[in-house]
Amino acid sequence: MSVPSLDRHCKVLEITLGCNRQYLRQRLLDDGHRAFFDRLEGGGPDGWRLHFFCLDQSAIAVLYDAGLGECGPGDPVTLDPEEFVIRRLRQLERCGRLSKPNDWWWFFD
Repeated sequence: MSVPSLDRHCKVLEITLGCNRQYLRQRLLDDGHRAFFDRLEGGGPDGWRLHFFCLDQSAIAVLYDAGLGECGPGDPVTLDPEEFVIRRLRQLERCGRLSKPNDWWWFFD
């Protein structure tokens, strides 16, 4: 049996992470949550992480219930969460979307 190349392994990982990210987004949307944004962070000693920032505290239960790996507050490896959230909120404000939390999730990728 041959070992997959590093390029192939990375591509499969990228697809898997993208699918997991979409699944979690969809779970939030299905539950009525639209005021959130997320950030993919990776490559650290603990692997890849998906960070979700939600306006409504009840969205956290949806993420916990999704059943994709470990879920909980954690320390980012390279991401500064406060800077990230402030930057996103400023972007939403400049575009006139800060007062429209029903579509935060799709505006920035």
